[in-house]
Amino acid sequence: MEQASFQEYNATTEKAIISCMMQDEDACEKGLLALTREHFLDADCARAFSAIQLAHEQGFEVGLQSVSSILDTEFIPTLVDIYTCLPTSANFEVYLKSIQEDYRNRNFVSEFGEILDRAKNGDNSVIADAQQALYKYVRDSDSGLKPIKDYVVEAITMLGSQDKGIQTGFYDLDKTIRGLCKGDMIIVAGRPSMGKSSFVANVATNVARSGKVVCYFSLEMTSISIVQRMIFGMIGHSEKEILTDMNSENPSITRDVFEVQPEIENMKFYLNESSSMTVSKIILECKKVMALEGHVDLIVVDYLGLIQTESRGLTRNQEVAEISHALKRFAKDIDVPIIAVSQLNRNSEGRSDHTPMLSDLSESGALEADADVILFPYRPWVYDKEYAPTDAELIVAKNRNGETRRIPLYWQGEQFIFRNATY
Repeated sequence: MEQASFQEYNATTEKAIISCMMQDEDACEKGLLALTREHFLDADCARAFSAIQLAHEQGFEVGLQSVSSILDTEFIPTLVDIYTCLPTSANFEVYLKSIQEDYRNRNFVSEFGEILDRAKNGDNSVIADAQQALYKYVRDSDSGLKPIKDYVVEAITMLGSQDKGIQTGFYDLDKTIRGLCKGDMIIVAGRPSMGKSSFVANVATNVARSGKVVCYFSLEMTSISIVQRMIFGMIGHSEKEILTDMNSENPSITRDVFEVQPEIENMKFYLNESSSMTVSKIILECKKVMALEGHVDLIVVDYLGLIQTESRGLTRNQEVAEISHALKRFAKDIDVPIIAVSQLNRNSEGRSDHTPMLSDLSESGALEADADVILFPYRPWVYDKEYAPTDAELIVAKNRNGETRRIPLYWQGEQFIFRNATY
């Protein structure tokens, strides 16, 4: 009986919506913007809604006559009954909100039903999917246009906050981009030997050492190599120095290695070294960590050029654009910054000044468009031996929320680490 009552109430609301749209031009415009045919459970109302859409697209003034002209003659009495079911459109907003909530609830129940069925069959990925389904339900419940007054208080509060995002450990960079902001996509790009992978590993290590949850996808380097480089940077010694110390009579550096072991083991730092990675797999792996930890603070992908696409028949530019768009959407959906490493093309090699530019980004202009921040680690010594091997800088080539600038850094190559040069 309860199910029948629910269906009857929906049918009444849906007929009221169609009636309002045929009687009131403003209601018609709002309904066409907010609804689709799938919002209607009642088959007659769904058919009438499609006719209203068609009449509107053909430039007719939507009303009983114009909609009737599109439908079969035998359906006209049903349309008249729907049209006359409501004498006024005064409560249209109430009906609209009701049908939107019903539609959202149906989708949520259906999606969760599938997740429950998978759980009964022993699918271990259901926790992450359930969490994502709930997040989507809450997000969609709060979507749509809102008056600006709903955002003023939060905007002013954020203006008064000095630290806008997660601190990278590079002080001038944090001042310039206001930290790694939620939902941002940060591209770190460079030519070979510039230290782009080392830089993002340094940032990820600094973030993890502050107690944050990091997901790190290394498509080129092994997880062991990343951990070893992390050790070199944390103890301030190279692999060569460690090996020499291990073979000495009174080892001291080796002791430092074992002293940092507990700190590294306690980090919430998750590594994936699979070389066959797609954006969908990255999303799934991050959802698993979100289910385990409750949240993720930073996602790193090294590097973007090795991510595989699931679409067929695309050019490489189209593939990179698709990957870039998907990563940006994911960052925004889960409100987490994503750092993606990318290559630069050879254009800078032919310039007398080898400083990289935005136009040097490889394969797709979508990277420049999607990125909130673009960083170029640059070591002039690679091109000009008059510079010191330790000289380096970080070029902030794009900064959606602030200035662009060149930040001096100090490069310790044997330890694979960048350090603040001015502190």
